[in-house]
Amino acid sequence: MDFIPYQQLTNAKEEEIRRLKAANNPDVLSLKEFHSKLLEQAEKDGEADGKLNKPSANDDTRGYEKEIEGAYTGKYNELMLQEQGSMQTLRDEFNALLRYFTGTPEGIIRKRIYEYEQQFENARIEASRAVPQTDGNGYFLKHTWLIYLIVGLLGVLELPLNNTVFKAFKIGRGDTALVALLLVIIIPISAHFTGLFLKRWNGKTHNKIWSIILATLLVSFAVAMSLFRYVYFESINLQGTYLNLAEAFKHVKVAGAFSHPEFWVVLFFNILLILIGIILGFNAHDSDSNFETAYKNFHFKRANDFVELESIRRAKKKEADLKGKTILEEEQYNHYLKLLSRQHNELHDFIKRFGQTVNENYIQTISKYKGANQNNRTDPDPAYWHNGIEPIIDLPVEDEKIQFLY
Repeated sequence: MDFIPYQQLTNAKEEEIRRLKAANNPDVLSLKEFHSKLLEQAEKDGEADGKLNKPSANDDTRGYEKEIEGAYTGKYNELMLQEQGSMQTLRDEFNALLRYFTGTPEGIIRKRIYEYEQQFENARIEASRAVPQTDGNGYFLKHTWLIYLIVGLLGVLELPLNNTVFKAFKIGRGDTALVALLLVIIIPISAHFTGLFLKRWNGKTHNKIWSIILATLLVSFAVAMSLFRYVYFESINLQGTYLNLAEAFKHVKVAGAFSHPEFWVVLFFNILLILIGIILGFNAHDSDSNFETAYKNFHFKRANDFVELESIRRAKKKEADLKGKTILEEEQYNHYLKLLSRQHNELHDFIKRFGQTVNENYIQTISKYKGANQNNRTDPDPAYWHNGIEPIIDLPVEDEKIQFLY
């Protein structure tokens, strides 16, 4: 990247800004002289028109105001033409250089880091977090793989408790294994999401609905599996033969399960494993999904980006040392982007202050005319004179400033 044109441009604009800040700024002196003449003339015109009762009480053409407005607007445009052009040039060159920079490896990463920071700050405000911390478990948020590992282990622990029930259906070894595998996957994951929805209970309505539905299904599953297991083994004790589950229900009273210790032990462990999954899901997430995403990007992806950025910088530094360069390209981009934005914003502020002065001068001149006119007229003055005097120059606004944030 050739930075010489940017060096020449910023040197020239720095000199221009220095002249603008000087006490003998020709634009300021020219406006001052121009205003002094118009102010003096406005008093004479007001006195002369007042003696003639002009403008009349029902005149709303704003003839004199428009004449003075045109004079000040023309003077403003004349004096600020160069400064406005310079400001636009600096904005265009800043945007062009920023596009070049964000196409470099360093620029891509720094832009991404900035976006993570902005996303996190916006999410913090939206979630009303006075302290930018998650209400979930930071370790689990960082090591998501650990969640899946624990969820998988919970599913495996469920298997021995209920495997006999699957066999009792007499559906074949392959189908039995498939059903068992599905439950190993579905039940722990459902428990995890139940915890997640409970954590976000105060958020969207569907969180409440899903947490209730999943919790009901999980409890029903635990009770059903415990009942199936009780009925199956009780039928074997009664008949002494290996029955399938359908036949077992014909011989065993289901109500007897609730007075049988083994039923409650199995139910307890089923509920316990499900409860662990729910607690895990509750603690492994933030109560706000947007904040959780922003938190993970800011604390984890952003940290990785810093490591990658530093690696690129070391490689570029080594390359620069071999070529005898003392300044890295990234430093050049950083220097000129900041310089262009500063110069643009200084011009912005000067143009705004100059516009404010023109507005004040215009209002003062019209007020002078009206005062002299009212002191010399006998008829009522125009009604619109009592509505106040509006500024004539649209001032640059703060959000038109530019800033290099990456």
